[in-house]
Amino acid sequence: MQRLLDSFAKLRKTCALVIGDFMLDIYIRGSVERISPEAPVPILKVNSQEIRVGGAGNVIMNLLALDAEVIALGRIGDDREGSQIQQILEEKGVSIPYIYKEKGFVTPTKSRLIGDSQQLYRIDKESINPIAINIEEEILAILPSIISKTNIVVISDYKKGTVSTNILRSIFILSQENNIPVIIDPKGDNFWQYQGAYLIKPNLKEAYLAARASMESSLEEVAKILIEQTKVKYLLITRSEKGISLFQASDGSRKDFSVYSKEVKDVTGAGDSVLAMLAVSIANHISIDNAVRLANITGTLAVEKIGCVSIDLTKIAECILRNHQREQRNKVAHGVYNKLEWDSEENLQIIKKSLAGYQMIVIDSNKTLSSFCCEKFSSLKEKYSGKTLIYLQGEQKQFHYLPGIYFLLHELGFIVIGGNASLDTLREIFGKENISLLFEKELISQ
Repeated sequence: MQRLLDSFAKLRKTCALVIGDFMLDIYIRGSVERISPEAPVPILKVNSQEIRVGGAGNVIMNLLALDAEVIALGRIGDDREGSQIQQILEEKGVSIPYIYKEKGFVTPTKSRLIGDSQQLYRIDKESINPIAINIEEEILAILPSIISKTNIVVISDYKKGTVSTNILRSIFILSQENNIPVIIDPKGDNFWQYQGAYLIKPNLKEAYLAARASMESSLEEVAKILIEQTKVKYLLITRSEKGISLFQASDGSRKDFSVYSKEVKDVTGAGDSVLAMLAVSIANHISIDNAVRLANITGTLAVEKIGCVSIDLTKIAECILRNHQREQRNKVAHGVYNKLEWDSEENLQIIKKSLAGYQMIVIDSNKTLSSFCCEKFSSLKEKYSGKTLIYLQGEQKQFHYLPGIYFLLHELGFIVIGGNASLDTLREIFGKENISLLFEKELISQ
């Protein structure tokens, strides 16, 4: 887990070119209280409606949440839904000069009816047409200048006709010339066209379909066929609640990554979350194993929510720290971080993101672990109405002398952290005004 912490801390702002099919996702939410007398179907009493961008647009939303800069390239219909996609992207600060409106093309739209947190029905509206020749020519003309500005190319191909063979061929040639990796979320039963990609990420069903393999075939057999087809360096197969399997072309090796979530609510859009984190990690030259681990955490957080959601760096940081905590605390108590290297520059970024909004009480654990602490913790309950963190500074030789701290942890929601961070480091993370010092049996407010 420490290596994963280190990898996360190395993530920097990157620029991704996202090419693919843009869709509009509509979420109609409500409650179900009875069955229709007209037909044996539930009646959805609508409470709210939400509009989001889907397909390549959802990949973009996830990349933005990961602090990436995005260049969007694709097409929409000359219709209301297409204009809504443009508006949403513009409001998020995405430059859209390369989102082309095509007359006669219907913007793909998916309307999901959700009752009591359960998806009941989905209504699709779309037309599957090859991209117009004039738009394809414009895209081919601008690709050289765009790709040279990016760190990675992400292709979200839903087989709606936007990602043509000519566009793919040009992308692969230009990316190789500029030494830029291309990762693809593929669709359909023909992966031959993706030759030249660095990584492809089908789900389990897509992988078996493209390999033209029976479900009795082993995943290794399927992977071998797809790697031979695509000549990719890495094949990553998402398997829903079973996690992710990574195959390396050079030696045919397989590595499995289990999901962290105990509750899978909705897998919708989780693949886009995985793709986005893969893109950011690979662009930052993170090892492929840790890139997949980070992507797996991102996908895990996504499936815990209903519908397409964007998972930001803060949520990922919190999840990594929770898992790091479990490894380091030796099951001493719930909510205790132990032996976290605060003074490490590589860890500072993730700590800042994870603990944003916390207030801190710093205790000299070598001198002050006594009933006096409990009394002071209780008196600070009203002052620290938000999230509060107790930092036990020092060697913690007397840590076991204060069982009452665990009771307070439960009662007040404190998080107890031990380590060797300097006060300057803590002030940098939390701000001087958010730190109280408890030294030599006295409370010093900073």
